Amino acid sequence: MDVEVEVDRLYQLAPDAFVEARNELVKRLRGAGEREGADRVKELRRPTVPAWALNQLARQSPEGVAALAEVREALARAQRRLLSGVKDSGLREAMGKRREVVGRLTEDAGTVLLDSGRDPAPHRQAINATLEAAAVDLEAWEQVQRGRLGRELPMPSGFGDVTGLDLIAPETEPPTAAGEQEETGEAEALAGAEREIAAAREAVEG
Repeated sequence: MDVEVEVDRLYQLAPDAFVEARNELVKRLRGAGEREGADRVKELRRPTVPAWALNQLARQSPEGVAALAEVREALARAQRRLLSGVKDSGLREAMGKRREVVGRLTEDAGTVLLDSGRDPAPHRQAINATLEAAAVDLEAWEQVQRGRLGRELPMPSGFGDVTGLDLIAPETEPPTAAGEQEETGEAEALAGAEREIAAAREAVEG
């Protein structure tokens, strides 16, 4: 018996069917002499409704989840360029893409809930927070992409860690008033986006 395949099937089930199916799988694994697999499956917890919706979204729209990885990479590159003092870091464009992709996937997950007869409204913030986390953090993205979330992820506190990324040598052209204004605008855009995430985090936690 392929335990990984069976576990994937569990996470495709509706939340209210999860526990019974999990317990049945544990019995079958023990009957087959796979005690280690049975013990691991026994520890699995029923997904929350937001987590379940995102698990189904990962299966139904893998290209959408892949777009989150592209967003994360673009944000990391833009932040690195901004910290390096490179003009035209692309931060505004990357942040705009983040909002677009996260917003679209939040709506898609809501559609999953509607199709299952559930009201998405009470779960929208938790879904959005998880997608925001996946848009800036590799580990969070991997959890979403795998489609085995047990619960929603917390809203990120910022744009993720750029530790280990080499800074880029800044351009050597003399600064101009327009260039300085552009750099100031991008720094303000970064600060504004950080405030946006903080406000959303407060809304989720409050």
